[in-house]
Formats: sequence, structure tokens, C-alpha cells
Amino acid sequence: MIDEIQHLLHAKNDQEEMLNFFVTLSNTVGIPTVLIGTSKAQQLFKGNFRQARRAASDGAIIWDRMDEQSEEWEFFLETLWELQCLKIRSPLTEDVKKTFYEECQGITSVAVNLFILAQERALFDENNEDEIITSKVLKQTAKKDMKIIQPMLNAIRNNDFAAMYKYEDIMINLDELMMNHKRNTQYEGKVKAAMRERQKSNEYKRIELIETINFEINALGIFSTLSSKEINNVIKKL
Repeated sequence: MIDEIQHLLHAKNDQEEMLNFFVTLSNTVGIPTVLIGTSKAQQLFKGNFRQARRAASDGAIIWDRMDEQSEEWEFFLETLWELQCLKIRSPLTEDVKKTFYEECQGITSVAVNLFILAQERALFDENNEDEIITSKVLKQTAKKDMKIIQPMLNAIRNNDFAAMYKYEDIMINLDELMMNHKRNTQYEGKVKAAMRERQKSNEYKRIELIETINFEINALGIFSTLSSKEINNVIKKL
């Protein structure tokens, strides 16, 4: 297992040469290698099909943060909550769950650190005699003990792409995301234009059909007691 692979981006030696070495090592020794890095490491494989193919040969996983509504997050948080070491076990209320996710944004390492630091704060806080983790304790912990990562968390929390762009190691396919947004916008515009054209076309067909039926009915002369306008209204209703 080769961790922190993204550091190759700043290596003095040739990046491709180093990646080739990992491939050769794996082939020679006969032991598979797993490359691990932040999302910044994706840049290593973007410009080289061979290396990208090698990297994905045994499967490539992009591990994103957990979604608040997912079963994965629910299971993770409930499991983590069992590891409390305070005098009184703090209940995992809906309010605590919401606050916990808000302060860690579903990022595993941040969640674990928040859990540990919140217990320390509850343990040594003179105003918290019961030593329990509350929403207030979680917010204080995040604000005071995890202050250094708040700009990054705020960028993620607010989906602020401009702010997230400053922290490239937390970016997940921003280029692709922006291209998808552009494509979706263009597609949406084309769909709306096509719908407008279809509505016009359908209206023209409807008018043409009404006129044709009206003409044929009048030609038959079977509704002589009705005026052309009355026949037209009946056809429109049908």
C-alpha cells in the first residue's frame, strides 16, 4: 500500500517514471499495490491513459463524504456513539445527529476527531457536570477546537465552489462538475426550446384538424340546424 500518492505532483523526479516503477515493482514481486491519496492525486492520471488504465485495473474508488440521509452515515454514527467513555452515556437525539453532521459534513476523519474532542470538552467543562455530549458542546468543540478547518468545512457546507477551489485536496472532479452543470444547462435550454416548438406544432395541427372536420361536417349537411360556429365549438370541446 502506497499512501499520500498526491505528493508525486511536487516530486523532483519524473512523475511517470515513478509510477512506472510502482507498476514494475508490482509485476516483478507479484504483489498488487494499492495507491492511496487525496482527490488531488487524480491529476496524476488525467494525462496518461496507460497509467489511468493501470490505476483502475483492480478498481478505482473515489471515497466521497457520507450523505446525511444515507444508511451508511446512520450506521457509522450509531457505531461511533457506542464508543463513548464519559460518566453518563449521551443520548443520540435527532438534534445531536443534525448538529454532528453539520459540524463534520460527513467526513470520516473530521467526525472521529469531533467525537473525541467533544468528549474531552464535556469531561473538563465545569459547567457540564453530567459530562454529556449535547448540540451545544458539539458546536463549541467545532468552533474552538477545530477552528483551523472551519474555512474548508464552510466551503463544503455552502457548496461554495469559489472557496473550495482554494483547497484542491478536498475537490472532487470540480472540472467535471462544472462541465456537467454547463451540459445540463445547455440540455435544459434545448429541451425548453423543443417543447415550445412542439406546443406550436401541436396547436397548428389542432387548428388544422378542427377546420378539416368542420368543413367535412358542413359538407355532409346533417347538422343543418347548427351554425358553423356552434359546430366549431363542439369540435373544439371534443
